[in-house]
Amino acid sequence: MKNKCILCGEVAETTKIEQKSEYSVKCRTCGEYIYDHFFENSYLNMPKEERAMISAFTREFSELGMEPPKLDNPDYLEVNIKKYKNKTIEEKLNNLILYLKKKSSYLGDNIDWDEKKDYPITYSPNPQEFSKIRDLAKSRNLIYWRSADSGLELTGDGWEKAEIVEKEFVLGIKEKRDQFIIKLNELSRGNVDEFIESIKLGEEIGIDRETTFNFVRYFHQKGYINLRTDQGTTISITSKGIDEAEKIISKHDENEIGWPRKHNYRSDERDKNIMKKESNSDTTEKKANPKKVFVVHGRNLKARDAMFQFLRSIDIQPIEWEEAISLTKNASPFPQQVLDKAFEIAQAIIILITGDDLAKLRDEHIKANDPDYERKYSVQARPNVIFEAGLALGKNPDRTILVELEKENTRPFSDIHGRLLVKLSNNPKSRKVLVDRLENAGCDVNYKSKSDWMETGDFDGAVIEYIPNGDRKIEPMKK
Repeated sequence: MKNKCILCGEVAETTKIEQKSEYSVKCRTCGEYIYDHFFENSYLNMPKEERAMISAFTREFSELGMEPPKLDNPDYLEVNIKKYKNKTIEEKLNNLILYLKKKSSYLGDNIDWDEKKDYPITYSPNPQEFSKIRDLAKSRNLIYWRSADSGLELTGDGWEKAEIVEKEFVLGIKEKRDQFIIKLNELSRGNVDEFIESIKLGEEIGIDRETTFNFVRYFHQKGYINLRTDQGTTISITSKGIDEAEKIISKHDENEIGWPRKHNYRSDERDKNIMKKESNSDTTEKKANPKKVFVVHGRNLKARDAMFQFLRSIDIQPIEWEEAISLTKNASPFPQQVLDKAFEIAQAIIILITGDDLAKLRDEHIKANDPDYERKYSVQARPNVIFEAGLALGKNPDRTILVELEKENTRPFSDIHGRLLVKLSNNPKSRKVLVDRLENAGCDVNYKSKSDWMETGDFDGAVIEYIPNGDRKIEPMKK
């Protein structure tokens, strides 16, 4: 088997699907998708520009957290190729902004970018068009881009624009999807054997042919509809789809969704059972994994690596911000949503405070009794780390552990000044303090039968000494 992506030719994880002549692909450039030999043969005859559009199509599914698309329907693919070809530069720019926001843990995060591999994100047929889109975004002060080998970074204006575009996109698509499945349920009167013309259905709720085919594919993958033909022009609702339509109706007021309650074709008793089941599932407490800990950290990657190595030495699995974002199943969750998911899956949260920034009081605000760290520049944690520490402490203080590097002397922030911080170093005593705190938080640590945890992870080596400007030589910036 060739472990490569048939779309771009790069090395990729390829798995044969059992009892089928189909393959599942996970590619760095093109995302995830499924294909068969018929598609592979027809794809070889496609023009290069159309191949790039197929890559944009599959990448979009991955970035939006949707199930991998199946590349087996030439008509369906042709519709999407046309859709991507017809995207305006403004639409492509918006997609770049949304992508950067999704990948950013916070405003100012620098996102790695490889033009030769990542250009499908903007639905561009080649890297050259992406360069134009990137330069346009920079000229509008939406992104920072410094050099060919640097990543992309959203500006404040870019972040605000991404939030607006994201809200319009998510709300618009979700509402139309809801209307689609409810309308199908209405037209078929809840009969799973009643087939409906999908194009006619799309016209009734005001969506074009391309969007209709996208919805058909989406709901078919979800198991909500059946197709009479491979093209998806004639569809019927499944029992699972009826349940989904009724669930949507029960959660939305008539004014919000536009479809009255009278279109529910299941009995009232069945409705009560469904709602009771949902209510019970909502109140069921999900138990966090005592072997997992979520780690919030700043720019000091040596400190992060040392912490991860130490946690693994006591049989604790660390989880990072990006992983928690993916587990929310949300394209761009708020920080509180990420932390809520972290507390749901991990027993504790470690806030690793490192001196990544410099700060002091402005001279006009200094008082006579202020300590030195208020008068002179001292190192302090990144603002997002401080912010997320506050969110975590507010959510669950008993499962939140604040950790500093003992030899770094970071600037304290007053709201947690009275709370016990773990001063961590290579000293086994300081490591034991952290182990005890993890145990108190309910973590299942394993350290009594081993001793490597006393030396694993170089915390002292992660300390970055701050030398004031007056005491060091400052090299001029290279042009």
